Amino acid sequence: MKFSHKVAATVALVSFVGIAGLARAQSDSASTEHKAAPSTHHDSVATAAHKTAAQTKAAKHFKAKLVPQKTCPVMGGAIDKSVFVDYKGKRVYFCCSGCPATFQADPEKYLKILADRGEMPINIPK
Repeated sequence: MKFSHKVAATVALVSFVGIAGLARAQSDSASTEHKAAPSTHHDSVATAAHKTAAQTKAAKHFKAKLVPQKTCPVMGGAIDKSVFVDYKGKRVYFCCSGCPATFQADPEKYLKILADRGEMPINIPK
């Protein structure tokens, strides 16, 4: 799968910000000896809000670069356009006849997988 440099950089930034926030949260909760001063706590809340805003901006940029679906959200193989499910106004294609049932058990999970790959289902054809 080919990604532009901007998309790859955005994905790396979102991953780094998320990992850094998780590591900081774990170290803050694990340390009971070193209590932060109230101003430090305020600063960390502001930093967390800033990280959330950065993640939201990066996610919006990433979503703007989505391409039409090429792979099956369940198995990851190439799609067969004769095998599909219409869901919330979108047509989701699959690689084989076994995948639609798996998708229907948790559609949002599989739509997220597609989005994470940089793909989106097409609108249902009229």
